[in-house]
Amino acid sequence: MQFLPVQANKEKTVDNLLNGDVGSQKLADDQCVSVGDSKANFTEYVKQMIMDIASNYQNKTPLTAAQIAFINSNPLSISLVIKGAIASNNVEVNSVQPGRPTAKALAYRMMDDMYHRIWFMVQRGQLIASNAQPKPGVPAETCRF
Repeated sequence: MQFLPVQANKEKTVDNLLNGDVGSQKLADDQCVSVGDSKANFTEYVKQMIMDIASNYQNKTPLTAAQIAFINSNPLSISLVIKGAIASNNVEVNSVQPGRPTAKALAYRMMDDMYHRIWFMVQRGQLIASNAQPKPGVPAETCRF
């Protein structure tokens, strides 16, 4: 499924992304449907990931690749928060409390990354178009790529 800027998302904010209240649309048709993915509610996904990492730390088991990627991509020092929660013997409360701010920080990082990628593609397209020269015998408006 390809996520498109569908009409249903027009008035949405980052909070809708955090709560899983977003629509998607397949490229083949115009029908917009709610995202039914179990990870669509980003806040709950983040809270669960934090609890799973805390459990691995407590049980002294290795982190999964997804958990390591979560820690490395996190703009907050979530690993230190989890370790502090374990040290205070209050994992349930202290690990879940940063769930919403962590989800919001990750959502903003994802959006920032998306905007930077789009900006790069626009700049690359402008560079290619400005350097393109017409083929011999073709009007100047037609450029080769």
